[in-house]
Amino acid sequence: MDSSTPRRHNRSSRTGPGESPKPHHCHRTSLEGVINPPADEVSPDERDKATGMFYSIISYIESSMTADLETPYNRARLVRLIHDYARSQESKWLLLQEFFRYTNIIVDDPVDFDDAATVEHLRSRLNSFADYLMDNLLLPLKASAKKTPQPSPAQSSQIPSRFSALGSIERVASLRRDCLIRDRHRCAISHNFDLQEAERRLDQYGEDFAQDDQGCLLTNQVPESFAELEVAHIIPHSFMTTTGNIVLDESKRTARELLNMFDHGIIYLIEDSNIDRPLNAITLRIDLHRQFGSFKVFFESLPLATHPPHTYQIDTTQRRPLRMSMFPITRQLHLSPERTIDPPSARLLALHCAICKILQLSGAGDYILVRVPTG
Repeated sequence: MDSSTPRRHNRSSRTGPGESPKPHHCHRTSLEGVINPPADEVSPDERDKATGMFYSIISYIESSMTADLETPYNRARLVRLIHDYARSQESKWLLLQEFFRYTNIIVDDPVDFDDAATVEHLRSRLNSFADYLMDNLLLPLKASAKKTPQPSPAQSSQIPSRFSALGSIERVASLRRDCLIRDRHRCAISHNFDLQEAERRLDQYGEDFAQDDQGCLLTNQVPESFAELEVAHIIPHSFMTTTGNIVLDESKRTARELLNMFDHGIIYLIEDSNIDRPLNAITLRIDLHRQFGSFKVFFESLPLATHPPHTYQIDTTQRRPLRMSMFPITRQLHLSPERTIDPPSARLLALHCAICKILQLSGAGDYILVRVPTG
């Protein structure tokens, strides 16, 4: 068994009598090759044992927490949720490997939950691991979750759809145009028609002939059905960009490695210019863009057995009275007329949805609001 397997019977790492166990990785800033290990030959029994140990520790710490220990967020619940929402069995296994490495817990060693010192050591290690995930994954994602830079409509109309040959600004301009065409110039959630496009068509064709993409006259639609629309990235645009700041770029690299652990292989969908492709974007009304970008609105795929392809239930984590009355709402996403523009990736939307739920259920979202300025 290679180094990517959770530690078993490594007696040299143990402390002497009366000494406190010391995690080896409490100050790690990167995953040091952990995220993409060689394929392991691990038996189902070994995986079951590691999973059982993980849940026994998490469950005990979580059940014994008091209100004062849950501040600033529920760390045990955060770790459990990240494991539970990991996008594949391989991703769950990668997380378990990192958990046992980081905490220096040996899978084969029984845990004495009746010993107060042992429990406190476990709590400390678990909290450290939760803070590591918070500081190196969730915080960078939220910090990157500002609105997608919006090019002018003139820029969008002039840019050919050739992503690989364009710079970032030009790619986003092309992205906006392609998403509007694919989404029929409507918000994917509210179905508002793009106000700027409506004005352009009225000017070009006149009130008697200007139509929406479905052939309905614009003059027959109520004023409230029009709104300013924007292109919204599913995974934030700036999450994949470099800044020239060595420390910041290293932090982003670690965050991307952790994201790739959470959904193994996902990074290849969004690396380099792929971050600005239609599969990572959707057309939204400005206010809904802000909530979606802040991981407060999510798309949850509905089963193909009972719904048409690309059908989602869309909901929000906002509490009352901030929760919009439209939620939850079911929408089928549009495809481009000639099927030449990729639809929003179901995999990326599922990842976005999982992050939304983790932030809400662990209390981490409220904690991040204090640490990351809004705007």
